[in-house]
Amino acid sequence: MTGMTLNLIDDDYDIWKIFVFKNYWKSEMVTLKINFNFKKTGTTIIGLLFKDGIILAADTRATNGKVICDVACDKIHFISKNISCCGAGTSADNEYLTKTIFEQTELQENFTEKEPQLQSVAFFLKNILYRFQGFISAALILAGFDSVGGKLYGIYPHGLVENSYFITMGSGSLASASILEKFYSDYMDLRIGLNLAKESILAGIYNDLGSGGNVDICIIKKKSIKLIRNQINRFSSSDVFSCCMYVSEFCNVF
Repeated sequence: MTGMTLNLIDDDYDIWKIFVFKNYWKSEMVTLKINFNFKKTGTTIIGLLFKDGIILAADTRATNGKVICDVACDKIHFISKNISCCGAGTSADNEYLTKTIFEQTELQENFTEKEPQLQSVAFFLKNILYRFQGFISAALILAGFDSVGGKLYGIYPHGLVENSYFITMGSGSLASASILEKFYSDYMDLRIGLNLAKESILAGIYNDLGSGGNVDICIIKKKSIKLIRNQINRFSSSDVFSCCMYVSEFCNVF
């Protein structure tokens, strides 16, 4: 239909003729073809209180869809000399968020000349995540000691904060939670707490395809933080060599 014909039919043609509608139906077709799916991430992280401190533990697998990108990913992040956290979700979001809070607490510590309060760090993280309404894919387990004592916080991607004796997050959290709920005790010592943390992470690794790699553990006490990388190394060279020798002997038998 030509402009002259439209001009005869529509009295307002001179007003709206400056608008271009040629991409309207193209945009409509693109909108109809978009499928909004939830982004699935794979991780198992836990935090638990024991008699003398707090234990954080995490697996080390990083995935991109069905592809394993990294088998030694660091999911336990240092915040300050009295606070650490575990992160589940998108690796880039966790790195950005923990780096931001690290810089914020460092500035606060230099300005006040005091150790940062754990509750203020949790409040700062909650505000950032709530502001973005879940578009930052980061679920955090925050733990540490301050003037009040040792506490454990779970911070979810939409800004929800919970305080508990033990917390697990990630796609392997269902299997991990079953171990924690069965064996957790308020009066555990360090040895029992470490064994429980290892078993709960291994439960997530063995029952969730998105979790895997090794087991990293962070022990937080009132005056110290100790990070243990590859506490359970499931991919040591000796194990791989032994497995290869066994396979070769098995093949020779038949």
